[in-house]
This record gives sequence, C-alpha cells and structure tokens, in this order.
Amino acid sequence: MNATTEKTKIKRPSKSKRKHIRQIKQDGRKEGLSETEIKKKVQQIP
Repeated sequence: MNATTEKTKIKRPSKSKRKHIRQIKQDGRKEGLSETEIKKKVQQIP
C-alpha cells in the first residue's frame, strides 16, 4: 500500500448498511434516477 491509498482509505460499511445501499441502488435504477442522484441518496443514510 502506498501513501496515496493510505490517505484515501474509506471504511467499509457494515453488512446491514451494504444491504440497505444495494436496495437503494436497485430502487433508484427502477425509478430511472441518474447515478449521481443514487449516490446522493446513499450518502444520506446515517
């Protein structure tokens, strides 16, 4: 691992949160949202 990856390493969400994120992404695609809108929704999860 080099210095750049060290700084930008993000924590992996918990299993339940990952499931929740996957659900939101699927719903977003069904509704026809753009990828950026889906990402915004995912970031609103506490």
